[in-house]
Amino acid sequence: MKITTIIAQIVALLFNYNFEISSPSTWDGCERRADGKVRYLDMVRKSVGHNFFIPPEMVPPPECDPPKNVGIIHCSKFNSSARKLQEVANCPWYTRITHDPTIFPPYRREAVCSCKKCRNSSSNFQCVEVFSNITVLSRTNVCIDGLYMYSPSVVRVPTACTCVLATNAIAPRKGYAT
Repeated sequence: MKITTIIAQIVALLFNYNFEISSPSTWDGCERRADGKVRYLDMVRKSVGHNFFIPPEMVPPPECDPPKNVGIIHCSKFNSSARKLQEVANCPWYTRITHDPTIFPPYRREAVCSCKKCRNSSSNFQCVEVFSNITVLSRTNVCIDGLYMYSPSVVRVPTACTCVLATNAIAPRKGYAT
């Protein structure tokens, strides 16, 4: 039952990505071809237990792209004409697109708080990231019949920002450990 749930999550996640690998090279003994697009369901059909075998053309190149920021990066005053939740929140955030070639999918969006202090509140409140767990496939060092072996793993990813009472503003109570 758990394997079925993981596979369903991976299939749903993978349908959001379209991969094209353009530079042929060899890497860890597995050959990467330059012939581009691969269907995602092929990967699921090649799953064995908790491991997935991915054709070399789906593997990202070993070098990492620098993170790319999307949205309003600087902390600004509340803008009533803004339409996105991330811009009208008391703790606005922008997204950073990161690239990690050791996992599949290699690109993901992560939230970064634009402000340290909450907008429209006292200085006792601060902005913090809200985290979610996502399932990804982590590459192993195993290459079998020209396919890389990946294992499911969970990554903790910041997905939004929220306003909380600053930890230094909480007075310790008698009888409680600090």
